[in-house]
Amino acid sequence: MKVKTEGRDLFLEDEEVLGGATSFISPLSLPYLLDGIVPQIAAAVDGDPATPVVRASYPAPPS
Repeated sequence: MKVKTEGRDLFLEDEEVLGGATSFISPLSLPYLLDGIVPQIAAAVDGDPATPVVRASYPAPPS
């Protein structure tokens, strides 16, 4: 698929903090999720294949 060859795909893994936030949607996790995923979606759909889709990197929450 063209989206894959251009690096415009977006995959959130459960092991990642951001990926985990998609599994437990709550009033507290939603702003966190949106802050991390919106820039990735914007980069993926900007129409320029040269724009890298950079994964969000958040520190893990304290245990």
